Amino acid sequence: MKLAMIQGDTKAFTFTLYEDDETTPLDLEGEPSGDAPVVTFTARKYQHSTDIVKVSDDGIALGADDGQIIVTIDPADTEDLDVPDYMARYTLLCDIQVESEGETHTRRRGTLVLYPQVTEPA
Repeated sequence: MKLAMIQGDTKAFTFTLYEDDETTPLDLEGEPSGDAPVVTFTARKYQHSTDIVKVSDDGIALGADDGQIIVTIDPADTEDLDVPDYMARYTLLCDIQVESEGETHTRRRGTLVLYPQVTEPA
C-alpha cells in the first residue's frame, strides 16, 4: 500500500482486510462469546521509533462492509514529527496488524509519505 498526506492535516484511509486466501473479508466483529480482534496501524521512520500508532477504537473504526476499517490520522499525529526543512517529503514504513485468539498477522504493509505544509495555519 502506498499512502500519502500533508503533514499536520486530518486524513482518513479506508482499507479492506482479507483472510489468508486474499478473497474472503476478515471478520473484525469477533464471535459473540469472544473478544473482537485488535487492529493496529503503525507508521515509523526507524525500526524502533513509534511515530504514529492507531489501535481499534482509538483512531481505527470499522467500516460499513465486512473486513473494512477506517484509519484516521489526526493533525497531532504528524505535526510534531521531526521532518528536516530541506526535505520535500518524509517517508514512513507502515503496516496493519490484526491480533486475534493469541495470534498476530500482518494484513497490509507499505509506506506513508508526508508532504510538508505549504500554507501555515493562522
